[in-house]
Amino acid sequence: MVLLIRVLIARAVPTLGKASTKMVEAERFCIALTSPICSFGSSYFVEGDAQTVINMLQGKRQVTTHLEVIIRDTLSFDSRFNSCSFNFVPRNCNRVANILAKYTISLETPITWLQDFPSWVHREASLDFSLMQQ
Repeated sequence: MVLLIRVLIARAVPTLGKASTKMVEAERFCIALTSPICSFGSSYFVEGDAQTVINMLQGKRQVTTHLEVIIRDTLSFDSRFNSCSFNFVPRNCNRVANILAKYTISLETPITWLQDFPSWVHREASLDFSLMQQ
């Protein structure tokens, strides 16, 4: 029997001054794997709509110099799990990430929700999950 549990960790991080959107996306993958909710020995599917970054994490594309440290750190964290895969999800199935990205423009400090999400985050995540089931 396979038990699949979907966990949503929403983290809004200020993006002003970041070198590129790829850098922001790569940092988010690293943050996801270092979250307290990620436990040793479990299996994880990390999903995102930044196909270039996903391809770097999967070893399908050469890592660019400015992302090298972040990609290496992310891959070092994935070794603490039984399995960890990085999967591309089309942007139309990843609405919550886009809404959070727009929200971060006004932030001065990071915000993380592990539960008790704002209603707008919950609504977008529910839409994402239903689109991915189709």
